[in-house]
Amino acid sequence: MKSYFLLLLLLGLSLAENPFSGEDYDAGLIEIAEGDELFYWLVRSRNDKDKDPLVIWLNGGPGSSSELGLFYENGPWKINDDLTLRTNEYSWNEVANVLYLDQPIDVGFSKTEHYNHIPTDEDAIADDFYVFITLFLERFPEYKGRPFYITGESYAGHYIPAMTARIIEKNNSDINIVASAIGNGWVYPRLQYPEYRTFADENELIGTLHSYLLKAGFWFCDVLIGTKLKMAAYSHCEFVAESVVGYPPAFNNYDIRDKC
Repeated sequence: MKSYFLLLLLLGLSLAENPFSGEDYDAGLIEIAEGDELFYWLVRSRNDKDKDPLVIWLNGGPGSSSELGLFYENGPWKINDDLTLRTNEYSWNEVANVLYLDQPIDVGFSKTEHYNHIPTDEDAIADDFYVFITLFLERFPEYKGRPFYITGESYAGHYIPAMTARIIEKNNSDINIVASAIGNGWVYPRLQYPEYRTFADENELIGTLHSYLLKAGFWFCDVLIGTKLKMAAYSHCEFVAESVVGYPPAFNNYDIRDKC
């Protein structure tokens, strides 16, 4: 993933003096500890950058770069088939200053010289995030006291509550936390995986036999999650869940009314 985006950036720079023209942005690294740096990409608001809120966006994974959100989801650009860029008129920076963060350290363009520093729990992630945001506000003091939102998707459902709690706990007047938001949060697989079957049954996406196979498959998924066989659990559970859509897909999983 790092190589792909580096290639994209270098290609863009070779094609134009400013491949990201039309937007006001900053990108860089902030050292949160000796040898530990977090990469950010700040895209300023198209509306009123001096008054609009600061919104942070986090992709999940774990291990997903937030440049996925920047280029494929809610950012100001979309990537064309020829790797050129086009403007996304529905970007979140229509109404906010949006900060994309690669975290924890060693995700995306973030890096560390000490692999034993990579966080292994939400407390450590929250600690690193708090250090980052305080240093970010020193670099960009215009955002001190500005309404601040923490948002993200998928596995960020683990990160965001811990980060929000840490900010509230620290009670730093420079960080005006207003709200946090989690989209499609992936927080408890043992409960969430079986709901694929429930949803598929209720919307008549699968037949009776497939439903029984899903029931058995998700039962074994739960068994594997309870073991130390983490990769086996992931592979099996994902295979069963993805079978709802089918191989090849029987319908658009973003709009189940759209049959393939």
